[in-house]
Amino acid sequence: MELAQKRVLITGASRGIGEALAHAFAGAGATVALVARTEGLLRTLAVELGGSAHIADLSDPGQVATLIDRVEDEVGPIDVLVNNAGIDNSTGALLTRPTTICEK
Repeated sequence: MELAQKRVLITGASRGIGEALAHAFAGAGATVALVARTEGLLRTLAVELGGSAHIADLSDPGQVATLIDRVEDEVGPIDVLVNNAGIDNSTGALLTRPTTICEK
């Protein structure tokens, strides 16, 4: 897939796998829209890569509902979604049904 001029939305982008993917997509010529819960590392990465930073807690349905609209208003229609955000649930996420995790 040719990535030049593509718009890529990456959740969980401020560190780890999300950060590495942001570097890879930006290095291939894509415009990256980066999403994380906290601002500091995310803004630094967005500036470094020439992308945009969007603060959102994806465990909050209200924030999820507006995220895509905010991103597309800024960068245009999303071509690729990398849904890398993690959910920190210390109550045993592996033993919980996915719908229950999303509701927390």
